[in-house]
Amino acid sequence: MRKPAIYLIIGISIVSAVVALLIALYVPGPRIESILALYQDNAEYDNLTIGYPLNETLFPPEIVPPTFLWEDGSSKSDSWLVTIKFLDNEDRINILLNEPKWTPESDQWELIKKRSLEKKAVVAILGVNRWSRWKILSTGQVSIKTSEDPVGAPLFYREVNLPFIDAVKDPTHIRWRFGDISSPQQPPIVLEKLPVCGNCHSFSASGETLAMDVDYANNKGSYVITEVAEQMLLAPSDIITWSDYRKEDGQQTFGLLSQISPDGRFVVSTVKDESVFVPKPEPAFSQLFFPIKGHSGYL
Repeated sequence: MRKPAIYLIIGISIVSAVVALLIALYVPGPRIESILALYQDNAEYDNLTIGYPLNETLFPPEIVPPTFLWEDGSSKSDSWLVTIKFLDNEDRINILLNEPKWTPESDQWELIKKRSLEKKAVVAILGVNRWSRWKILSTGQVSIKTSEDPVGAPLFYREVNLPFIDAVKDPTHIRWRFGDISSPQQPPIVLEKLPVCGNCHSFSASGETLAMDVDYANNKGSYVITEVAEQMLLAPSDIITWSDYRKEDGQQTFGLLSQISPDGRFVVSTVKDESVFVPKPEPAFSQLFFPIKGHSGYL
């Protein structure tokens, strides 16, 4: 190829890049007012699925700002308008974004919670394209509320790797966390690398006693009851087994859905139980589990 031709190609490339840059800088993208003016309730748009929050989510009043997540059914959408309508008939909250997720600023979230306190707020997300400013491509919406009732206590929960069958095969990745939903930091890990599974749990109303299913001594009916402290040792002396109930029957007992009493003196459970467990590969709903038979018992 001759040099003049090479120079011509380079020159065209540079001019094209400059033109694209000028367009990006000086051609305005879609305006919020223009998008809202185009939106029609009865018009047909591509489906936009909001993954979080789910429809009719009720948020506790002290919770930190969540991250709104969605998947757009239109491959052409590259901008999204999040618009929140409240029952107080005041102005909407509108945010225009360039990615399919949004975490409100702290002051925005406090205002959203205040205006949705025991009242429905409708969150609609409209997908548009910056180069097709006068057309809405996709839509989706959910309703949310904020409760008057606070959680009022830290949460203890298990962080389980999915799908659930993976956690069953290797419980060492399960972690226990404990923290407050008002904290912007992830709750700290209080236990990890478990050699066996520790599962359904409950606390007494005072928070002084913890009771939990554990797989101990190769017995699925094992159950630990121990006092809550800054450092806790799940000792063999704290572990009972529901399998001791009418052991002479030769029927195994798991002790499903156990619950400790408010004063920590009793535990009610299901004995001589049978259940259905079907593992599923989808992380969003990776097990079917429900009891089908059992008798109530307590200790």
